[in-house]
Amino acid sequence: MIQTQGQLADIRRVSRNSCSSDCNVFPFDKTNLEVNLVTTLYIPNIVVLAKNETPDIPSKLDTSLSPIYAYYKLDPENKLVGDTPCGIQKYVNYMILDVNAFLNVECPEPTETFCFCPP
Repeated sequence: MIQTQGQLADIRRVSRNSCSSDCNVFPFDKTNLEVNLVTTLYIPNIVVLAKNETPDIPSKLDTSLSPIYAYYKLDPENKLVGDTPCGIQKYVNYMILDVNAFLNVECPEPTETFCFCPP
């Protein structure tokens, strides 16, 4: 039984290092905070928010319904966070490398109109 966050990190480190050559893992630790700078979540078929009556259909939040937890369920299939402390970070399984983070994109010269420049 895992008692601490450190023990969980050790188990993940061992499983990551002992992975066979045909598995799909990042060459860096997904649990580090800075990993969010070079990754994005790919969750095309995952229901993140659903109404309680239709848990398998994605829903938009209606703020007029109150309290929100009485009408909606977050991650109804437990694919992102899970039910147990060990499954709390399941979302890292859906992280993919964001190649845009490595592209050198420069902003154009300033103009009179507003222009969004990617970071």
